[in-house]
Order: sequence, then structure tokens, then C-alpha cells
Amino acid sequence: MSQPWSAPGGEPDPDQGGPGTTPAGWGAPPPPPPAQPGWGPPPPPPSGWGAPPAAAGWGTPPPPPQGWSGATSGIVPMRPLSLGDIYDGAIRAIRANPRTMVGFSAVVIAIFTVLLTLPQAAFTGVLQSSPLLDWEPGDRVRSEDVADLVGASSFGIILPVVTQAIVTTVITALLITAVDRAVRGTLMRPGELWAVTRRRVPAALGLAVLLVLIAMLVMAVAVVPGIVLLAAVNDTPVLGVLVLLVGVPAGLAALVSLQFGWFALAAPALLLENRSVFSALRRSAGLVRRSFWRVLGIGILTAIVGAFVSGFFTLPTTLISSLLGDVLGHDAYWKDLAVVAVQNTGQVIAGAVVYPFTAAVSALLYLDLRMRREGLDVQLMSGR
Repeated sequence: MSQPWSAPGGEPDPDQGGPGTTPAGWGAPPPPPPAQPGWGPPPPPPSGWGAPPAAAGWGTPPPPPQGWSGATSGIVPMRPLSLGDIYDGAIRAIRANPRTMVGFSAVVIAIFTVLLTLPQAAFTGVLQSSPLLDWEPGDRVRSEDVADLVGASSFGIILPVVTQAIVTTVITALLITAVDRAVRGTLMRPGELWAVTRRRVPAALGLAVLLVLIAMLVMAVAVVPGIVLLAAVNDTPVLGVLVLLVGVPAGLAALVSLQFGWFALAAPALLLENRSVFSALRRSAGLVRRSFWRVLGIGILTAIVGAFVSGFFTLPTTLISSLLGDVLGHDAYWKDLAVVAVQNTGQVIAGAVVYPFTAAVSALLYLDLRMRREGLDVQLMSGR
């Protein structure tokens, strides 16, 4: 028999089960089901949760890759460099590591300077006492005097210039390694620099000698034809003079373009890429090819700055050596030795400041071209 319907929550039917009864499913809600997994309040977060992780672009930046200390810890930013960046980075490299940059240069320059001081003093005396310096028309010229003057000029003037060119190239090549480490945000002690670069000293020396020979060959090609014409045509020397007037400036221009342009980055390529001498020259020309005028301009400007700074340090010692020569009088050898020693002291001080700067500029210019051409900045920041 069917049960009569009543409104939910209404008066109970007295005929249906007694007072206060409610059919199942009506009235009070059913009891809650037993607890199931995942029901109820959410569980507490696991240990370490809460703030989002410091992913790339969130909050603090991620730690730098292994082998790189970050773009802000080096001496230059990791991007193509302007002239101001290069010069600022060169000064930062010296200030951050003066014991290696300045001290190493001073020691190497001092060793070569001491070795040259005695021969320079001897040949300077021969040069100053040559009778050809007081030659007048009608005086007899002896072959012995010519030989002495040429020898004194060669060993007293040319040899120091050639030696300085070689020493400059070697020091620049070795210091480039320290500058490269400074770009990466680390410093090298002098002993560490020597341990890393000593095996490359013969290659750096070979590069220096080759550059000097190239310079001498270029100037010989520019000057010798004019000299030959002057000697061959005594009556009409105009042609020889014209050849010299054209050849000397052309030779100097070619020499400057090679030294400060095409071969300016040979030392960094030699040391930082572990190349041979000829391979380093080719590598330098390849890097410079599309930036020749920029590299040439920076090289010439750096040479001018270096000459100005060098003159600032050598001027006092030059004045002191002149006064010392007047005080010592006519004691030829000891006077010349004292004068040369004082002058060379100024050269050591100047070189200890100028050579690190030029080495740093060379290294940073090399790194700049590699960042522009080969994406070196991306490789450095990725730790490769």
C-alpha cells in the first residue's frame, strides 16, 4: 500500500509510524560520509615550499655558471666594447692587480736594462768622441772613424731600440694572460702568471723578433732604392732625393699599418689561443680585416698616450742625468755610465706603467673583436 505524501518538514502523519518520524531522505541531512583521502582541509605544504623558487627572471638572479663570476665582477661588461670601455678596463686591470701587472713588467724591464747599461755607456762614449761629429768640408775622412761611428750607432742606439721593441712585445704577450683572467673576474699572482706563460716565452720571443725583422724589411724596401740612386748618380741626385721623399713616408705608413693594424692582435692570439707565430699573425689579420681603421686608430692613440705618460716619467731622470754629466766633468766612461744608468731608471719606471696599459688595451681589443665576430661574450657567460 502506497504511503501518502507530505511536505518536507511538515507535520508528520499520525498514521505513518508515530509522532516525529520523517521518511528517510527527508528532514535532517544524512550523516557525513567517512573521511576519504584528499577530503577536508588541505595538507600543510611540504618543507621548502612557500615563496616561488628563484628561477631565471624571478627575484634574485640565478647563480653564475661554473668558471665565470658574472659580467659585473670582471673589468669590462660582457658586450662589444667602446673605446671608453677598453681604456677604463685597462686601468681597472692595473688597479685590481698591480703586483702582477706593474711588478712583473718592472722586473723584466729591469733585467734587460741592466744587461744593456754597460754596453750603452761604452758605445755612447765612442759616439760622442768621434771626430766625424766635428767634421768640416776639406777634412780627411778615415775609414776607421766611419767604422767606429757606425758600430757605436748600431750598438748604442739601434740595439736598445730593437731590444725595447722585443721586450715590449714579450711583456705585452705575457701580461695579456693576466688581463684575460681579469676579464673573467679572477686575479693572477706573479708566480702563477709565470707558471702559466713560461712555456710560451720562446713563441712570444719569436713573434717579437719576427715583427722587428718585418719592420726592418719594410723600411729597407722603402729607403734602399733612394740611397742606391744617390750613390750611383752623383751629378744629378734629384731622382734619388725624390725616391727617398716618397719612399720614407710610404715605408713609415706601411710600418704603422702593420704594427698598429694588421698585426696588432698577434700577441693575444699567440697566448690566448695557443697558436704558433705565423698562425697568430694570420689570426690577427683575420680579426682586424673588417675593423682595420678602428683598430689602427685605437693603436695609434694608445701609442700617443703611452709616449706622453712615458715622457712624464722619463723627463725628471733626463734632467737629472744632464746635471749629473755636468757635475762629473770629463771622466768619460764613468760619466757616461752614470748618465745612462739614470736614464734607464726612468725607462724602467715608465715601462712598468706604460707596458701593462698597452698590454691591457691589446687584450681587450682582441676580446672586443671576438665578441663582435664570434659571440665570445655568450661563451664566457655560459662558462665555456
